[in-house]
Amino acid sequence: MMNTPQLDHPLTGPFWKAAARQELQVTWCGACNHAVWYPRANCPDCGDPLHWRALSGEGLLASWCEVAAGLNPNFPTAYTCALVSPVEAPHI
Repeated sequence: MMNTPQLDHPLTGPFWKAAARQELQVTWCGACNHAVWYPRANCPDCGDPLHWRALSGEGLLASWCEVAAGLNPNFPTAYTCALVSPVEAPHI
């Protein structure tokens, strides 16, 4: 059985709150000017604090599939899963 996300976790809570608003956000280092994924408090390259940044929603679609029967009751059946490289952060 899959675990449900911890919606109020200090490091990942902002991601889930943004997702509830239909917005994709990632942690961003202002000093290095790049996205850092997975969420953490500080940049692994320079050590500066990270902040959350909304992505534009534009990207390169690498692949997709339609799921007809889900295994997790938190996700509706019949949904589409896509593998996308965001234009602002293609490495994630």
